[in-house]
Amino acid sequence: RLSEEIKTLKTKIDDEEAARLLKAAEETADTDLVTFATTRRRKMLDEIDALDPDAPDYRDQVANVQAQADRDIVKKSQTVVAAPPAPASASAASPPAGGDATAASPTIPVDTEKVISYVKEKISAPDIGLDKDDEFFWLMTQQAPDKDQTGNALPLDEQIRWAADQTINYRSRILGHDRTRQLDDAARTAEGNRKRDMPLGRHATDNPPAKEADNKPVSLADAVDSAKNMRRL
Repeated sequence: RLSEEIKTLKTKIDDEEAARLLKAAEETADTDLVTFATTRRRKMLDEIDALDPDAPDYRDQVANVQAQADRDIVKKSQTVVAAPPAPASASAASPPAGGDATAASPTIPVDTEKVISYVKEKISAPDIGLDKDDEFFWLMTQQAPDKDQTGNALPLDEQIRWAADQTINYRSRILGHDRTRQLDDAARTAEGNRKRDMPLGRHATDNPPAKEADNKPVSLADAVDSAKNMRRL
């Protein structure tokens, strides 16, 4: 009985610490990104001021300068968010610093590999359109709910969608992204990316190797934690 109470308390403390670290990481990311975007937009305005307004292609030149600024800010938004340090319980499960991660821990479970592969495939598909290595998305997976309000396990797809929505909403709020244009861009590149990453002998119409991970009662946050502890994410 006492051991159960201690375990419950420890879990609660770890959850609170993770939430605190997440909030701190988000606040730092917001500040860093706004600072970068402000500086970059000032440079953009200077570049526009230097253009010849009487040039026949003046509007095209302005659009090009603005597009380059938008590109730089988007790139920054994908790298500025760093995952907060893991709570003590997760850190304890990680291999020691400087050690051989492969030797220090058992092989990552096959199910976890399938889940991570499936998640990357889902978020890089045209309907979501995120980079499969989007750091803010993987940060959000640590907070993704794995149960609904009645305590029933949520399908993996719903957990993925929750983390993706948090990422998309964050970028829309900070950068004012045009979601329709983002989805169009993703649709144009997704097929090429799939073909590039596909093993020889497979075709775009084949079922993905991680498809069986879908609809299993699995916790997205636990799968990501496991992958991080095994140094596979």
